[in-house]
Amino acid sequence: MKSLNLIKSVILFVLLGTINISAQTARPETELIKLLYDSGDPAKALLLADKIDSVNYKDKYGYIPLMYASARGYLDVCKVLIDRGSNVNLQTKTGETALIMASANGHNEIVKLLLSKRCQLNMPSNDGITALHAAAIKGHAETVRILIDHGAKLNWQDKNGMTPLFFAAKLGNYDIVKLLIEKGADFELPVNGGMTPLMMASEDGNTAIAKLLLDKGANAELKTDEGKTAYDYAKNDTIKTLISSFRKKH
Repeated sequence: MKSLNLIKSVILFVLLGTINISAQTARPETELIKLLYDSGDPAKALLLADKIDSVNYKDKYGYIPLMYASARGYLDVCKVLIDRGSNVNLQTKTGETALIMASANGHNEIVKLLLSKRCQLNMPSNDGITALHAAAIKGHAETVRILIDHGAKLNWQDKNGMTPLFFAAKLGNYDIVKLLIEKGADFELPVNGGMTPLMMASEDGNTAIAKLLLDKGANAELKTDEGKTAYDYAKNDTIKTLISSFRKKH
């Protein structure tokens, strides 16, 4: 799906190395950015962070040093940049924030730092991805818990209608699905086209998640715009048997 591809290729660019910044080294700010991008020496990054003229300098992708430091997990660098006036709510050209970067990479202390500086918790990317989506997609359960405890919107839908729970169900992140449901996430909110988390878990063969959703009361009779149910999407006999059993009981 488009949203899943986006977050893998753009938000997590630091891990995948999909952005080429080799030509961005003409000034101290870009020297810091390149150092952070390359997972350079944290001590050197800290010195540069304390000396650069513009802490909110944006590279050609719209990233500022704080975003790179948040993605890399350089807590002390983040602290210096913020103390020097780095704007915690700036967005890249595609709408990602430092909080989304930190959340996607499970850097919980940086997440807490940004939240303490009143960053906008639910600010989405251009495709509607929030920090909670990012943490759920990457399987960072403790990050998800921190964000929820600070008021993250559980049922925020991206441009395709996908919630954090939907992503977690698709990717097989059982603990996060369980946590989101316990915190009150709507487990039957459909994406565009009518697909539900149960349908997605069934389609991807995530048996434990399908059972969890059914145990929590997910309606196996719901249909997509094409008239398909979770049973129709089920890729293995175990899930088909589970759904059939719940149908008989209810």
